[in-house]
Amino acid sequence: MGDVLIMDSELKQESKFYRDFEDKLLHVIAKAHVINLSCMSKGEAMRLVAHLENLNPEKYPEFYGVSKSLINVTSSNLIVTLNNTIQKMSSSLSARLALINPENTR
Repeated sequence: MGDVLIMDSELKQESKFYRDFEDKLLHVIAKAHVINLSCMSKGEAMRLVAHLENLNPEKYPEFYGVSKSLINVTSSNLIVTLNNTIQKMSSSLSARLALINPENTR
């Protein structure tokens, strides 16, 4: 039972490390490219995805000494998350447009 608690604690610490790194990566890239994460439009989300897809970690001193594979995996995860967000924004916009002008959706 004690071993299970230790493993659970280690997994939580590891998970926190990856979440914190993902958060840092997102904020560094957004700040560098002047993207406001708190009120991001669909276009800004697409621009952020493009910056993550073309990420060159050597341009950011915050990532000196960080494994390239960690940066690549983390940016890939962020890209998937952002693409899902963009898809939801598109669906939401389509639904709102249909309410405003239902004749154009036929």
